Amino acid sequence: MCEQPRTLYSPSLHNTFMRTTVTLNDDVAAIAKRYTESRELSLSKAIAELIVRATRRAARIKYVDGLPVFDLPKSEQPITSEQVKALESDGEGGHSPTRGR
Repeated sequence: MCEQPRTLYSPSLHNTFMRTTVTLNDDVAAIAKRYTESRELSLSKAIAELIVRATRRAARIKYVDGLPVFDLPKSEQPITSEQVKALESDGEGGHSPTRGR
């Protein structure tokens, strides 16, 4: 497997461009190329997007009576059904897929 250096440009914290050389294995480079082409992104933007996605905390999900529910941290307040009903009734609850049918 031949490793080929790939050069990308990305903005640093000071809004200047920093040149960084990234060496990708051929199989990883092929994946990156497909990813960038399918989303019409530059390699820099694709790598940045993937890094952000990979470092974002995934939603914690637990199962209650066989149903998936978000496992909120103790410091967070859950949204109640009363709050949802209030938003739906005042018309400010956003798009409702059943409204207007």
